[in-house]
Amino acid sequence: MKIQTQLICLIITCLVAMLGISGLAWLTVSNELQPWRERSAYNGNIVNLAGKQRMLTQRMSKEAESVYQGDSDAINKMTASRDEFSKVLEGLLNGDHGLGILAPPNAEIEEKLNKVAGMWAGFEQKVNQLETGARAAKSDYNKLKADSGVIEAMTYIRDKYVPLLKAMNAAVVAWAGYVDSDTETTLSGVSGLMRVTTVLAAVTAVVLCSFSGLIYRRVRNSLNLLRDPLNRAARGDLTAEVVISGSDEFSEMGLKVNE
Repeated sequence: MKIQTQLICLIITCLVAMLGISGLAWLTVSNELQPWRERSAYNGNIVNLAGKQRMLTQRMSKEAESVYQGDSDAINKMTASRDEFSKVLEGLLNGDHGLGILAPPNAEIEEKLNKVAGMWAGFEQKVNQLETGARAAKSDYNKLKADSGVIEAMTYIRDKYVPLLKAMNAAVVAWAGYVDSDTETTLSGVSGLMRVTTVLAAVTAVVLCSFSGLIYRRVRNSLNLLRDPLNRAARGDLTAEVVISGSDEFSEMGLKVNE
């Protein structure tokens, strides 16, 4: 094979190898990262909503205190916080694409959310009980204070809001931990794929260097075989012969010299 053909083959091989390795790296990383990107879009929203549940717990308790003090405007605020907390909690437990929430990804988060749900059932009932009593009292502070159902509800809310807040916080921490772990696992997998790609690139480079070395030695040896006969011919000795086997440019040059 001629040197020119060998060089063209080598260049084409280099280009194909580089494109192949680059394509493989892009494809593997893209396939690995795409599901993670989709999960991350949901997970960031989920952690924010779960974190907001803690704020709603505190806000509901303050609004309940305001209702108990006879603030009729606080009733609607309290029930709005209750409804929002209930809706988001349901989404966190079962998933809600409308809210951008996926179902719990592991048993730990599900367990903690179920604990919150169990505590919320009693808490919500007392919020409803307080609402009923407050609306019945119609801003009559003395009547409100004398209602045993209102007193019972308010006592429960005061006692249970901190445990509910802590339980919700534990669920948020668990979900945030899952997000961090998911990110670390994904990036670790991508790093492993990149290492494999790097090894493939290194092996390819070694193979290409070996072929380049073979071509270089072929050219050098052919030049060495031509040097002495050409020097002798330059001094007027036309009996010198070139002995180069093969069918490349140097072989053809040797035949021309021998003629």
